[in-house]
Amino acid sequence: MVKRVLVLQPGNVLQFQNSPELLWRLSKATYFLSQIEGANGNQERKKNLIYGAQDAAQRALLASDQIASVHKWYVHVAVVVY
Repeated sequence: MVKRVLVLQPGNVLQFQNSPELLWRLSKATYFLSQIEGANGNQERKKNLIYGAQDAAQRALLASDQIASVHKWYVHVAVVVY
């Protein structure tokens, strides 16, 4: 099985900026990065990353409310923020 990898370069970022599939994955990756930063003791960076993850999840939800993973990561990040 071959998996496709999307490489975001400055020229094609705008093409995918409203893609719910990309945004929920960005939210997930940003959340995990925040957990690493928190474990390393960088609480301010963790907080900023959590807010970034929330923003990506919210944009994904606005782009499409028909994808289960969008809802999952929106709630997952929202619980951490609130």
